[in-house]
Amino acid sequence: MASPDGRYRATQKADDDTERTEIADASGRRLSVGEVARLWRDDAAFAAWFQTLLAGAPFDAYFWETPPVDAETYATRPYEHRCVRNRWGFRAADGADFAEHLAPACARGEKCAAFPNLGRDAMLVAPCDLSPARVGPVG
Repeated sequence: MASPDGRYRATQKADDDTERTEIADASGRRLSVGEVARLWRDDAAFAAWFQTLLAGAPFDAYFWETPPVDAETYATRPYEHRCVRNRWGFRAADGADFAEHLAPACARGEKCAAFPNLGRDAMLVAPCDLSPARVGPVG
C-alpha cells in the first residue's frame, strides 16, 4: 500500500493471527526504525498514513509489536511491526491509568510521554490528546 503522496510503501503479509508490515521509500529501500520514528514526529502526512495502516489491520483487537532496538541499532535496523490478534479484546481506555506519566508531558504541550513499564524492561509510549477542546491523556 503506497502513501497518498507516493513517497512510501508498506508491504504487508498476513495469516490468521498476525500481520507483518515493512515500510520502504519510493525507491524500495527499507526505512530504519529511527527514520520511521522521525517521520512520526516530523511529518504529519506520514503519521496520518501510518495510522491508516494500523486502523486497517484485519483484526478487531491486536497487539502492536516491534523488534527491540537500542542506541546502536536504532538508526540501522530496518523498521517492521506486527499486529498480533488479541482474541480476548481490551478493556476501555482510561486516561487515569498513565496520568502520573502523561499529565506532566501533556501540560508541557508534548505529543506523547515515554516511561518504563512495570517490569522496567521496556519503554511504553503513550499519546496525549492534543485536540483543541482538551489537552491531556487519551482516554
